[in-house]
Amino acid sequence: MSEKVELTQKGFEDLQIEFDDLKKNKRPYWLKSMDEARAMGDLRENEAYKAARRRLEMIQGRIDDLEDILKSATIIQSSAGEEGGVQIGNTVIVKVGQLEREFHVVGEHESDISVGKISSLSPLGRELMGKHIGDSMTIDTKSGKVQYEILSIT
Repeated sequence: MSEKVELTQKGFEDLQIEFDDLKKNKRPYWLKSMDEARAMGDLRENEAYKAARRRLEMIQGRIDDLEDILKSATIIQSSAGEEGGVQIGNTVIVKVGQLEREFHVVGEHESDISVGKISSLSPLGRELMGKHIGDSMTIDTKSGKVQYEILSIT
């Protein structure tokens, strides 16, 4: 991965913790599980060995991905408030219909909509970037057009 990866400080730290856990805990555990399963005999019919091997391959793939992300990471220092409009790291409260929703704008590798973290590269994230309090935007979604109005930026 040669492109710049934008992360918040918290996002970088979370990915570093995951990387360390995979290398120090999960990979050694599954290596040991694979060795124990290998000792059981014939590998052609050894489902425990095959399962451990598949799990180890997934873990190694994630380790490789995280290593690339962390090497390419640029920590984005967001300014609080309104000055330059919405940036990575800002928390934005928007009005959607009669509801208010809070989103934390983050880099693409740390987004998690279930906890309100949206990527700056998502359709909503792209529309929010640079916008100010009071700005409105309409986003095309699978269920139709949705109107958002920015109420606050922190």
